[in-house]
Amino acid sequence: MAKKITRARKPLDNEEDRFISFLNRVIEFSKSHLKVLGLGLTLIILAAAGWGIFYKINQQRAIKAAEMLQKVRPALSQPEAAAKNLEALQQLISNYPKTGAALQARLFRAQLLYQEKKYAAAAAIYESLRGQDAGLDVLLIESLSFCYEAQQQFQPAAEVLEPLVKDTQLPYRGELLRRQALLYEQAGDKVRALNCYRRLLRLTSGAAFAPLIKEKIHLLEQKQG
Repeated sequence: MAKKITRARKPLDNEEDRFISFLNRVIEFSKSHLKVLGLGLTLIILAAAGWGIFYKINQQRAIKAAEMLQKVRPALSQPEAAAKNLEALQQLISNYPKTGAALQARLFRAQLLYQEKKYAAAAAIYESLRGQDAGLDVLLIESLSFCYEAQQQFQPAAEVLEPLVKDTQLPYRGELLRRQALLYEQAGDKVRALNCYRRLLRLTSGAAFAPLIKEKIHLLEQKQG
C-alpha cells in the first residue's frame, strides 16, 4: 500500500502569525473542554496567553529596532550620507513605531534635517515630540528655539524658551534669559527684551558682568522714553 504523503505546513512568517496560531489552538482547546474549564477560566487562559505573547513580540520588536538603529548610527556624522540616513531612519520609525529606538531615530532625523538647513521640517519633529517625555523637554524646547531662529522667526524663538527661563531649578537659566533677551531685541520687541534683562539682573546681581546688563537696561529704557 502506498504511503500517504502529507504536505509540510508552510512556516509562519512572523511573530504576529505565531500569535494568531497559538490563540486559535487555545480557543479550540477551550471549546472542547468548556464544561471542565468553565467560561471564566477560559477567559483567564486567553488573557494570560495574549499578554505573554504580546509582551514577547514587543520585546523582539524593540531588539530589532535597536539593531537597525545601531547599523545607521556610524554614518550619521557623514554629511554626504544625509539623504540615505534620513531614509533609513524613517524606515525604522515606520517599521518599529512606539519603540525606544524609534524615538531616538526621530531625534536623529530632526538633527540631520537641521544640519541640512531644513529648519521647518526639523521644528515639526521637535514640536511633535513635546510632552511625550518630560526628560526630553529641555532639549526639545532649546532645539525648537534654534530652528525658529535659523528661519529668522525671532519672536517665536524667544517665546518658546519661556517655560525654561521660569524653571528656577535649571542651572543655566541666566544664559537662557540672556539669549531670550537678544532674540526679543532682534524681533524688535524692546519691552519684552527689557523685561528679560531686568530678570537677568535680579538673577545675577552679584556677577562680574552685572554692570553690562545695567548698561543694556539703561540704553533700552532711553529708547523707550
